[in-house]
Amino acid sequence: ELADRVGEPNPLELHNVFLGRGIGAVIGTLLGGWLSDRSPIKRAMCCCIGFSACSVAAVPIVASYQSVRLLAFCFALIGMSGSALVSFTVAAACWSFPGKDASETALSPKARISYRHTQDASETVIGAAFAGAQAGALVLGAAMSAAGLISGAATGAALGSLAAPLTFGLSVPFAAAFSSAVGHWAGGVAGVGCGAVAGAWLAAAARALGGLHMPWLGPLAGKLPDFLVFFLLVAITGPPVAAVGAVMGLTSGALLGIVIGVALLAKT
Repeated sequence: ELADRVGEPNPLELHNVFLGRGIGAVIGTLLGGWLSDRSPIKRAMCCCIGFSACSVAAVPIVASYQSVRLLAFCFALIGMSGSALVSFTVAAACWSFPGKDASETALSPKARISYRHTQDASETVIGAAFAGAQAGALVLGAAMSAAGLISGAATGAALGSLAAPLTFGLSVPFAAAFSSAVGHWAGGVAGVGCGAVAGAWLAAAARALGGLHMPWLGPLAGKLPDFLVFFLLVAITGPPVAAVGAVMGLTSGALLGIVIGVALLAKT
């Protein structure tokens, strides 16, 4: 009777809840990166984490819960999705935005030369397209890799939950780890490709049509190697973190479900 009162989670509901958390996490990541050079780095990181935490409020709306079982499951996913948001992705975004005060004086001698070349090249349509491609690949690659990591962990956990009774629950963390890795790489590759094309087209069009001067392309265009390093770090740390988060989510969900079930039985 207790199991009937609490119910079993629906894999589709799991994905929807995780998707809502993932959207908030990605927006928070980009917002934290944009603020990184305009305010202290700790404040930017707190802003990112806070925005991601605030997205929990949208969980009931995204999931359209209609019963106690899904409400308990939403609380279980808070710990799981929070663990899946790897801080390395946030750091990569924070170091990828140049800030409004970026200038040659803030660069090393070697970077200063590269900055000048990029600035000179961006004055032409082809140069602007090349710089815009790098900027678009960087920004969209970071966003989609983070989204792929979180949604991949959600999908893997949903599929793993189907086989959980036969594997004593071990299929959930393993499936979450594998799917998070696949989602991270697929999202990163798609983000870099789409961002490069979109960035090149927009920058070239802006330069050709309006003669728009884009000084921010200079320092931003040299951040791709840094992004690659952090992308690889996320690929290494993301799957185990997602697996641990899945275990935490299932444990907290089971405890909360028992408490709610006992409370319902006590009323009857």
